[in-house]
Amino acid sequence: MAIVPLRKCLTAQTDDWADPQVLAWYGLSVLTAAYYGYLVLQTSFAGDYVIQDDARQHVFWMLRFVDASLLPNDLMADYFQSNAPVGYTLLYRTIAALGLHPFVFNKLLPVGLSLLTTHYCFRFSLQLLPVPAAAFISTLLLNQTLWMRDDIVSGTPRAFVYPLLLAFLVYLNGRAFWPCMGVLALQPLFYPHCALLSAGILVIQLWQVKEGKLGLVQDPQRYRFSAVGLGILVSLLAPYALEKSAFGPLISAAKARTMPEFAPGGRAAYFNDQPLFFWFGDRAGFFPTPVFTPPFLALSLLFPWLWGRSRSSAMSRLRSRAAILQPLVLSSFGLYFAAHLLLFRLHLPSRYTTHSLRIFFALTAGFTLWFIITALLRFWEVPGPDCWAAKIFSGAVLSLLIGLLLGYSALTQSFPVTANRYGRVPEMYEFLRQTPNDTTVASLTRETSNLHAFAQRSPLISPELGLPYHTGYYEQFRTRVGDLIDAQYSDNLEAVQDFIRRYDINFWLLDDKSFSPDFLADNKWFNQHQPEAQAAIAQLSDREAAPILEQAKTDCTVFETTLQGKALARLSERDAERLWLLDASCLLNLQQTAFSSGHFR
Repeated sequence: MAIVPLRKCLTAQTDDWADPQVLAWYGLSVLTAAYYGYLVLQTSFAGDYVIQDDARQHVFWMLRFVDASLLPNDLMADYFQSNAPVGYTLLYRTIAALGLHPFVFNKLLPVGLSLLTTHYCFRFSLQLLPVPAAAFISTLLLNQTLWMRDDIVSGTPRAFVYPLLLAFLVYLNGRAFWPCMGVLALQPLFYPHCALLSAGILVIQLWQVKEGKLGLVQDPQRYRFSAVGLGILVSLLAPYALEKSAFGPLISAAKARTMPEFAPGGRAAYFNDQPLFFWFGDRAGFFPTPVFTPPFLALSLLFPWLWGRSRSSAMSRLRSRAAILQPLVLSSFGLYFAAHLLLFRLHLPSRYTTHSLRIFFALTAGFTLWFIITALLRFWEVPGPDCWAAKIFSGAVLSLLIGLLLGYSALTQSFPVTANRYGRVPEMYEFLRQTPNDTTVASLTRETSNLHAFAQRSPLISPELGLPYHTGYYEQFRTRVGDLIDAQYSDNLEAVQDFIRRYDINFWLLDDKSFSPDFLADNKWFNQHQPEAQAAIAQLSDREAAPILEQAKTDCTVFETTLQGKALARLSERDAERLWLLDASCLLNLQQTAFSSGHFR
């Protein structure tokens, strides 16, 4: 009967890497991860002007590695460069020195990280439950959930948390001292949040509950791991705590509560009066969002029941090996609540639970699914002619489960999530690239957030880069936005010219929604900046005084385009379809008398 060898293949228990079963399931895991990576690369290299959304924050400034003269005196580039972890920066700098552009490397890096994550997840799963088929299922679920979020695909510091955390767990659980210490040395250099998680695990593993009492363990090897590991982490994390940022200090929680940037719809939306949205939100919540994606992750909710009820030999081995999961969860939630108490000194609370819980859910859901599949297979072997109806039903359920598990990527239209951003005006990017490297563009359009990456020139402000966590940075950023709004909607030519001289503006970029009061009234980012936004909307609604820039488009436009074809297809109804690039030197040469006293004709 064909079902018997299938069951033996799925239930074989071994953690010997020389065993063909381990090699076969491991190879299948790697091939699946490589296939998912191939799907990502297809979209990432779909055109010349494609960049991952978060790379517009964390990678754009690395253009300086290609040409040191690019983005000179750029406030935003200086800020994000100063906040990049040392190891992350060194990796990109080294790759750039070898001739690979940072943007190209950013597209390739997620595939490499996903393969490393696959390797360590399979190894860790096999350590906990020595069943290669179960390790494949858990690893597959982790890969699926990772490609449904924009973490690992971003190639930013947080993308490193999965291979670094899993590698640490593998080496700690396997008592591999030097590899474990090596991984601990890397964590603060790439993603300090991961280092704090590991530090918590090293502390918690020294304690145990025995006969209902909490006490220290009597294992000298654990003390050795914890003592040396914590020494490494403290020495490498100390600079983050002691070094004063040139853009500090960090904003206080009390101040943040008063700012629209931290309210719902704000650039850094955090606070919310509705508890459900707060505790399950992307920044303050403790659950990964979206929750239980893929849906098989919900099976992790059944895992505690199996843990307590199953008497199988596989569960017995899992109980004896899975103790490390407890410090992982306790460390995650301990740091999560500490981050709430110390807001924002440990950055965002969700960073300490969402990544580790994805790993935890993938493992426990994978184990649960394996127990369900093997139970269905065993049912097929029950003898007797009266069981065929039940066997057919169980076979259908089994086929459905396996089909959904393996076919999830094909059944989900949004898989994989890349959060790529596409350049809409290549001609304008090429035009700006021909200008001097110190060119500065003033603009409030959505296209502003693409200028760093695609035009390789500095916008005065970029909505994408307006993060309000460091007051020294954001006060300068906020002042620029307010001054820009005042100037863009001013009917006083002298005020516009003073702004151009003050910020050394070379070009001004406008779109066809720039002077629509209804569009601006619905623009959440624009309305964060009060009272300037309200004054601008009121002036446009009045329609008596025409902004200088609206009138100057005829005389000072050096580049104009209407979006067509594929670019237009990517736009929503509310997005701009026409752009004007005005020459600031032309604006400086205008005379107020040329504008019909600031009124429309």
